[in-house]
Amino acid sequence: MSDKEKDNLETNQITNNTKNYLQKLRNLIEEKDKGKINEPIQIDIPMILEFMKSFPTDEFIQENSCFALRKFSETKKIENTLDLITSNAIELLLKAMNNFPRKYPLQYQSFLTIINIGNENEIKKQIEQNFGSDSIISTMILFQQEKQLYSKGIEALEVLGLNQKEIETKIKAKKKNLKKKRKERMSKLKEEYQKSKTSKKDTLLHFFSKQEPIDFQLFHIFLKKKNQWNKQDCSPVHYLCRNKSIRFEMIKLLIEIGANFKLSGYTPIHDLCENESITKEMIQILLDNGADFHIQKYSPLHCLCKNKSITADMIRILVNKGVNFNLQKWSPLHLLCKNPSITEEMINILKGTFADFNLKIDYESFLGGQKCPQGTTPKDLLEDSLKKLF
Repeated sequence: MSDKEKDNLETNQITNNTKNYLQKLRNLIEEKDKGKINEPIQIDIPMILEFMKSFPTDEFIQENSCFALRKFSETKKIENTLDLITSNAIELLLKAMNNFPRKYPLQYQSFLTIINIGNENEIKKQIEQNFGSDSIISTMILFQQEKQLYSKGIEALEVLGLNQKEIETKIKAKKKNLKKKRKERMSKLKEEYQKSKTSKKDTLLHFFSKQEPIDFQLFHIFLKKKNQWNKQDCSPVHYLCRNKSIRFEMIKLLIEIGANFKLSGYTPIHDLCENESITKEMIQILLDNGADFHIQKYSPLHCLCKNKSITADMIRILVNKGVNFNLQKWSPLHLLCKNPSITEEMINILKGTFADFNLKIDYESFLGGQKCPQGTTPKDLLEDSLKKLF
């Protein structure tokens, strides 16, 4: 293994360890909120801030870091003696909001935290330095979906000398401009669709579902064309589940309009499990709404075990639902043992199932870009990966 490959492997492992830590922390916080845990939850704020600084473009890390900071800010006001941490936190939260302008959960967590931990002067200073006025208005449009949050946003922006009337005037103008741009985008999409159309089977909806990033408001408009969702074996649902810009809210809306996730063959949940933008919530909602993964040769767990964004919780959800591990004499374990994101917890989850670490591949295969001879076991692959790493 080259030095570059070793560095990539180590980086992936660090990223995955960070995600697992944040997921466990979130699970603990949510359990405490439900009254299932009495002990106080320790949140290492400097470490959380370091996560945000080190992984500025990772949505999962940013959103869950923001969640942890918000929970901390609700229970403990950061004292004036920690002005440096306060300043750094607000700066990182605002940068996260800038980097993910359409991610409502992240925007929500970040903004509430800023309001909780910052004094008026600090908020004003950081917003002026790190958050343009146009971004503020875009965020406030998002917050209109939730009355309480919008009200808090108005209060916070008054610190900048903007009164509610001025803010609402700016929001109205911004919405008008967005509507105009969306109309132009729709016309352009239709033109591109007509030029690229190669089959009568593909609808404009199929074409839109492949676009990255997906405009969430246009997505709402296209949902009205629900009679086109399941015309072909490969429906727009498949394309959306493959799309890197997919969001949980999109899947939820699809379910509400009655999109079919029970398609035969290689189903949408297989596509989703190969998508590095996957979250455990996406998997759960598909399974809760009847997504079929019982096909003959390849389960969603096989797809997931190839995915670098895999987490232990994702594996646990699929395992609890029930899968066939040893299809065609090779299992998800073979794939997981070639995945740089593998952790001990993932292995332990599969140990409690019918997964066989000594299952031999009954024909020569390619796993993780590497030729594996007949008779290779998951144990062989794991030992080989460890040798290359150390």
